[in-house]
Amino acid sequence: MKKEHLDFYLRIGAKNLGISEKFVDFLEKGDFYLKFFIPFEKRKGELSKIKFEAFLSSKIKGAYFGEINFKEDFEEIEDIAFLNTFSNSLFDFPFGGMCLNIGISEDEYSLWERRLILRNFLENILKIDSFKNSVYIPGKGISNDSIMILYDEIMAKGLNPTLHLLGKTPEIYGFSEIEKIFCELLIFSIETMLEDYGENITNKRITFYGFDKYSDLLIEKFYEKKAKSFIINVEDERFFKVKDEIRSKFRTLLEDEMFAYETDIFIISETGNEISKDRASFLNSKYVIEMKPFSIRPEAEEIISRRGIALLPDIFIKGILNSIYFEEYIKREKEYKEEEIITKLKKKFVGVYRDTLGIGIAKNLSIKKSSYMIALGRIMKLIGTKGV
Repeated sequence: MKKEHLDFYLRIGAKNLGISEKFVDFLEKGDFYLKFFIPFEKRKGELSKIKFEAFLSSKIKGAYFGEINFKEDFEEIEDIAFLNTFSNSLFDFPFGGMCLNIGISEDEYSLWERRLILRNFLENILKIDSFKNSVYIPGKGISNDSIMILYDEIMAKGLNPTLHLLGKTPEIYGFSEIEKIFCELLIFSIETMLEDYGENITNKRITFYGFDKYSDLLIEKFYEKKAKSFIINVEDERFFKVKDEIRSKFRTLLEDEMFAYETDIFIISETGNEISKDRASFLNSKYVIEMKPFSIRPEAEEIISRRGIALLPDIFIKGILNSIYFEEYIKREKEYKEEEIITKLKKKFVGVYRDTLGIGIAKNLSIKKSSYMIALGRIMKLIGTKGV
């Protein structure tokens, strides 16, 4: 459980805002927790029991915004719901946080079977008032195109959900439009951070600590920006599917060697391990990108901040991704063009980033601490503290 990470930052935020810690305790209870099982018959006649869980946090204006995952491990369901809550608030769109897990391994079921299970889950959960007007986005193991197919089927049954699990069918390289936009915005965000120090991506050494579904596309974009080299864990090299000219710029190291090796940008991806204070003490990088949620322990983040290493924290990364889905949701209503959305989101990120940095400097807080302080303050204004 990573809830202690959130608790640490929220209590610092409450102290700086002059809010009672009882409000933090109130938020951490969440709004709604649901667990149920549904029988599912596989093609071979084998009957299995599928576990479903959902957690909702901080309802704002009657709706939630969060993800659905195929994931056997349910331990982080509260953590991800809370992270969605505060990233939504930081980027200032009016939804509480949500996380829904379907307890299967995607490797054990065919695409057809997964779609049946997902449809079953949605049809059951959308009968509950708390879930009817929420916005859902695809998480681990769930593709955008699967959701688009199911959306039409569910609407036809009269459930009429606000089911904005968006995206277009993956293209030849396997990346959806949403993933491409996310990587473009993440690169832009990193460039914005570097600009504060008078730098850019050209000739930068970039470490990928771990691997996730965005890693290949990010490496391609860094390569286009003329990054100098890529430092990869020797155990992860086989997962990267990139062109030979990009692979020629790889340098593979053992995991323990990666922290002491001099680099410019250190990216913590999904399969990377948690960063302890010991590893933070000899991390040899100018910039850190926390793509994996809760991957830097609070005491390690304090060391990183004290050493003057610039950090783009997980709350920002989640906020960038959720903002894309939120703007796609608005696009359906107002018929925005894709280019307009990207321009709008870039402007949005710069505003949030600069404001957060400025408030952090004024209050002598790291960017991660000031992020949670701003998010907490907005939630307090929206839902109030009556009855806390």
